[in-house]
Amino acid sequence: AAQTAAAAAAPAASPAAAPAPAPTPAPKKPDPPTIIDEIFGGELRSTVVCMRCRRISCAREPFLDLSLSIPIQEKPPEPTPAEAMRAARSKAPPPPPPPVTTLEDCLSAFQAKEDLVGDDAYECEACAKDDAAAAQEGAPPSPTMRQRALKVLHVSKSPPVLTLHLKRFAAINGAMHKVDERVRFPSSVHVDMFPDAATSLEQLSAGAGRTSLRYELYGVVEHSGSYRDGHYIAYTRGGGPNSWHRFSDSKVSEVTEEEALAAQAFLLFFRCAAASS
Repeated sequence: AAQTAAAAAAPAASPAAAPAPAPTPAPKKPDPPTIIDEIFGGELRSTVVCMRCRRISCAREPFLDLSLSIPIQEKPPEPTPAEAMRAARSKAPPPPPPPVTTLEDCLSAFQAKEDLVGDDAYECEACAKDDAAAAQEGAPPSPTMRQRALKVLHVSKSPPVLTLHLKRFAAINGAMHKVDERVRFPSSVHVDMFPDAATSLEQLSAGAGRTSLRYELYGVVEHSGSYRDGHYIAYTRGGGPNSWHRFSDSKVSEVTEEEALAAQAFLLFFRCAAASS
């Protein structure tokens, strides 16, 4: 009885204290820009327009170079020996030369509008919120969560030095191959830049806010050979307006601008010269 009374008089044990919440980690500070970023760094803006609600979503991404696919030009078939003989006998004019892919073709393909449909259709958050609100009011659910959309890439911040990488290597039937397509490039190019984001599909289609930047070529890296066995050669401008030098391992030679422009380019280096509206 004494033990029971003592137990009743003892204070009740306090519940175990809840563990303190873990401290929230501080957001990681971005790395400070380097001299490489200051010279070669630019910014791309990806703009997606939902074709159902017409809302626009933008995302920015830094870049040090732009990787350009090489559009393959469709070439006419080679004539058979009999066709070539008949053409020679008839003294017919020679066929026109096959079309040549240009750097402008590569840049246009890079900035072309992409239609997002099927498996690539866009998951629009705005449409999902609208459908959820409508469902609460008794509306039937939307038949699909993905919407058709348009996507386009624009340069929103231009670098002092623009590096263009031509995709010379591609996987074909599960194996890597070199793309030997000739790409003609000039000694200067105009690159469109869009500092401000479009606020409507109409602005995006009209190219509102476009600024044209002129870049002058000053360096070329050429890849010769195949995917498995190749060699890199560099061409740089220097010593005069049309003076170029060719660097192949330890061998350096002076070449003309025409020789530099005839290289099978893998990398192209342009420095910003002027801007015009």
